[in-house]
Amino acid sequence: SRFLCRLADLEVLERDLQRMLGRQLCEGSTVRIRTDAYYEDAAFGWDGLFPGAVGVISCMHEDLVCVEFPWRSCWRCTWDLLELLESGPSFNDLLGREVRVAPDVDQPWSGWNGVRRGDVGEVIRVV
Repeated sequence: SRFLCRLADLEVLERDLQRMLGRQLCEGSTVRIRTDAYYEDAAFGWDGLFPGAVGVISCMHEDLVCVEFPWRSCWRCTWDLLELLESGPSFNDLLGREVRVAPDVDQPWSGWNGVRRGDVGEVIRVV
C-alpha cells in the first residue's frame, strides 16, 4: 500500500545508512575547506577563498581536486585541505532504500493507510 509521510517519520535501515554515510570524497561531494587550514597549505593559492568555504567537487585526478564555489570556478587544491560535509541522507539518497516507520510517530502526514509503526517499506518517490 502507499504511505505518504514526512522524512522525519522514517528511519533508514542500518545496513543502508552505513552504505550511504560511508562515502568518500568523489565528484559531486559537498565539501568544506578545513577550518584549521593555513594559508600556506594551499599549493595553488587561495584565489579569494578561505577556510570554511563550502563547494562541490567537480573533478578529481590523483591528489588534485577541482572544487566549484558560487564565486569561484574550478579551484584546485589537494584533497587533504577538504572535509566531506555530511549531515545525513539527502532526499535522492533515499530513493530505492528500505525505511522503517519510526516508533515515535503519532500521526503521519497523510494518515496511516494500513501502515503501522515499525513497518518496513521502500522509498519509491520523494515529493
